[in-house]
Amino acid sequence: SIVWSASIAKDFPRMIELCDSLEKTGDFSKIRANFYRGDALREQGKDNEAFECYRIAGGNGLEDYGELWCYQEAARHYIKMLFNRIDYEGVVHESMPILAVLDSVETVDPEARLMIHGMLGECNLKLKQLDFANQNFDYVLKGYTEWMAQDSTGRAVFCAIECYDNIAQKYLDTDENDQTALWLQRADSLLVPFKAYTDAWGNDYLYDSRSAAILSHKITLAQKLGKDDEAAKLYEEYKTLPFASSDIGQLMVTDYLIKAHRYAEASDNLTRLDYFFQGSGVQMTVDNIDAYVDIA
Repeated sequence: SIVWSASIAKDFPRMIELCDSLEKTGDFSKIRANFYRGDALREQGKDNEAFECYRIAGGNGLEDYGELWCYQEAARHYIKMLFNRIDYEGVVHESMPILAVLDSVETVDPEARLMIHGMLGECNLKLKQLDFANQNFDYVLKGYTEWMAQDSTGRAVFCAIECYDNIAQKYLDTDENDQTALWLQRADSLLVPFKAYTDAWGNDYLYDSRSAAILSHKITLAQKLGKDDEAAKLYEEYKTLPFASSDIGQLMVTDYLIKAHRYAEASDNLTRLDYFFQGSGVQMTVDNIDAYVDIA
């Protein structure tokens, strides 16, 4: 379509003009117009406006199943933006009607549905709704296992390893150490196939950043379990990773360094973090630091 062509050309103002025009003539539904409009705004860094478009497209139900793809993609972005805003109650409230639609359609692309279930479960954990969290996590484990068995593109492995590691981190935050270890093991088991795909894609960053995140969570878990020697050994391994020297890579292990009384190293990392938050105008809270590392 001409809108897709404008997107490929990165002519985002033109995309918005076309969406406005096609919606007025009735050639684009409200869902389709707002989904593409949201994409164009997001690409221009206008996140608040994009959020509103995704909310309209993905947060108000689905009447025409011919618009399913636009609906699910808009819904995925909408819930992700709520999640990144640390609006856990909002994610729980808004996800339920969306998943009632997506879970009822057998032919829907599984990515959006599984990602939303994963984020919902993480918010359940944050809100201490453990039974609901476990239900959502069981759902995503089954779903990703089935998708990976059928997928040859690497997309399923990419989404699964990110989801499993994020779940492990949230369990780590709530001191559910057995569950943390279990989900870290699941994430770790995907690193070899994930590396094969990222090599084929020519994208070292995806593998380097995810493998560093998984190892940083292993370090924190070992420390929480009182296995200080193991944590120190894992940290030495961590320092050899390419991603470890990056700003984000250093921030990932700051909490470990503080609790291990390695204050000089921790101070350097916190100085980097302070500069970031001062420049962004965001308050440096625990949740915002956690969100920054996740998003980055």
